[in-house]
Amino acid sequence: MLAVEPPILLEFERGPDTLRFELRVEGASTRLVLTALLEALSKAARDGAGWHVCLEQLSLGLDGSATDVDTSKRWRTVHPDSVESFGPSASVDGPPREWEDVYGAA
Repeated sequence: MLAVEPPILLEFERGPDTLRFELRVEGASTRLVLTALLEALSKAARDGAGWHVCLEQLSLGLDGSATDVDTSKRWRTVHPDSVESFGPSASVDGPPREWEDVYGAA
């Protein structure tokens, strides 16, 4: 654990990476800001697509929408956009082996 300021900040290390979650009040709304400091650029597209799917599911859950989406299929849908956004050097690493063992190769 690197920083904790309930209820607005949580920052911790996850393996070699650092994740920071901040809540910011904006009028009548609250914005969640996620900052991911990655050890390796080569996994940015992979992790970016994963966080896209996770945060999308969180948003759906918070507004009461169905969250029974096939997250593996959804990741495969958004991953190409992450590759395009981050570029070739940020998309060297594909899904972790454990993920492919469960869901099949990307």
